[in-house]
Amino acid sequence: MSRAGESGASADEILLEHGATTDTGLTRSRNEDSYLADHFLIPARVGDRLIVCTDGISGEIDDDSPAEAIRRGQGPQETADALIATALGTGGKDNATVIVSYCH
Repeated sequence: MSRAGESGASADEILLEHGATTDTGLTRSRNEDSYLADHFLIPARVGDRLIVCTDGISGEIDDDSPAEAIRRGQGPQETADALIATALGTGGKDNATVIVSYCH
């Protein structure tokens, strides 16, 4: 998120630049013949922040909420708690799981 603010590119543009999908839909599911997972590398720099979440978060909050949570300058746990509270506050019924990582 911080790199998006520095360069003027959106978070979606940065993800797409590195081959990631911004679609919240399941891109690959487990079946009897394959346990392959989609994966990609996004080069991280000191100061970058990464949010990985289930659709219980991304499907319940508006697109600006993650960036707003990061801009508050709280630590990773407080940011995760804020995103979960926002998702649950909208009446979300799905599981709300989020990982927030800061690169140091």
